[in-house]
Amino acid sequence: MIKQIFCIGGAPRTGKSTLAKELSRKLQCAYISMDDVIGWLKALRPENINPDLYYDQNMEIEDFYKTYPKPEQVFDGDRKQNKAAEIGIVALIEHFYN
Repeated sequence: MIKQIFCIGGAPRTGKSTLAKELSRKLQCAYISMDDVIGWLKALRPENINPDLYYDQNMEIEDFYKTYPKPEQVFDGDRKQNKAAEIGIVALIEHFYN
């Protein structure tokens, strides 16, 4: 059996999780949210150790886009947060394939 991983990317709060959940349901495969990975890492790594994990602070959409009104700010914050979460993603992939 071929193991597959689907990664869905895009700007924050644009429906990626909604799409991924529906895809998971239709394909009958596991769904793991990047928000979950970041949440797990936040439980292990406080903000003073890894501040990039905390850039969005679970803001409501209106507050988020008031805080980060420029697309460059959103992209940069998301990129840094994803890079900070890379260790968790790699661990999940390694577990999945072993």
